[in-house]
Amino acid sequence: RTRVERLKRYPSRAGRASGTVVLWLKVTSSGSLAGVGISRSSGNALLDQAAISAVQKARMPAAPNGLNQGTHTFSLPIRFAR
Repeated sequence: RTRVERLKRYPSRAGRASGTVVLWLKVTSSGSLAGVGISRSSGNALLDQAAISAVQKARMPAAPNGLNQGTHTFSLPIRFAR
């Protein structure tokens, strides 16, 4: 979450829009992003795209030792507020 929040950019064309987008992420045990999509839209396409962009730019950490190999799916809410 911290890595994504650091890369989150509020889109300049979004005006004063705010909202929360919930993304699903598929991450491999090595930390590679295998997929990302919208579980619940913020209601604003610019905010939704900004959230996806932040996730795609972020370097995910490798899974902790002891966690199964393969891909893991997570839900990540990202809030935009002005």
